[in-house]
Amino acid sequence: MELRHLRYFLIAAEEENFNRAAARLYVAAPALSRRIRDLEVELGVELFERVNKRVRLSPAGQSYLADVRRILTELNAAGERSRRTAKGEIGTLTIGFHESSLQYESVPTAFREFRKTFPDVELRLDTMMPAALSTGLINGAFDGVFLTDSSMPLGSFSTQHMVVGHDDYILAVPKGHPLENREEIFLRELNSEPFIWIRRDVTPHLHDRLLTICREGGLAPNIVQYSASPATRLQLVSVGMGVALMFSRAVNPWPDRVIYKKVVDLSVPIELLFVWPSNSTSAILKRFVELLQTLTAGSTP
Repeated sequence: MELRHLRYFLIAAEEENFNRAAARLYVAAPALSRRIRDLEVELGVELFERVNKRVRLSPAGQSYLADVRRILTELNAAGERSRRTAKGEIGTLTIGFHESSLQYESVPTAFREFRKTFPDVELRLDTMMPAALSTGLINGAFDGVFLTDSSMPLGSFSTQHMVVGHDDYILAVPKGHPLENREEIFLRELNSEPFIWIRRDVTPHLHDRLLTICREGGLAPNIVQYSASPATRLQLVSVGMGVALMFSRAVNPWPDRVIYKKVVDLSVPIELLFVWPSNSTSAILKRFVELLQTLTAGSTP
């Protein structure tokens, strides 16, 4: 049985006249009649009752017509879904990110605008620590992830990326701290301060990079507490447990018991990247990258 046999049958059933059906199908009436007969032979039933050169559906034909209409409707819908999938208009997109990525305006804006522009795409968002994001990208759990360049590299795993935003580190101190009114602060002056520090297992490269820069500036940090979360570090600073180095995007009016100070000889430029596998063929991912490029066009460091 061929798909065209079903279409021939459908038109013949609608017309109940092989000549009119043949005209609609742009085939000769005898050829259409033969195709219908072949279909009946294959099914082992009479689909049409032939009376005085007229045809009408038999009870078996009426039952078959309902199924043929359903099948052809589903086939047409499948074709439309396939075309829309190829254009990146339907399907699923899974994005991983760390909570700190949301401090970059383009990230939540991209999520919102993508959902608005492509309502039939299921956008799955998952927050994880940077190390878990890298692992998830490698094992295929994510179509793309937001990572800082300090969380890279991904070993030999081949990726593409685009820069979403830029940042640098500053010092967070509790309100009322002796450093609150200082105009200039140098790393070497912080040796007596208790530090709330980023956990090494979260971002080993950044942890080591910060320590190296501090030591080069004459600071051997007195680390009294480790934390994986920027929000937790700020909260601990706010209750006077110590000071912390924070990337500036993480600072905001909350908590209001924290003061933010620039350290003269501390510069740890950070780039937020959107990273995806080089071998990805996802049209939906391509749409998301294009949207990100539009949102970040003309942005300054």
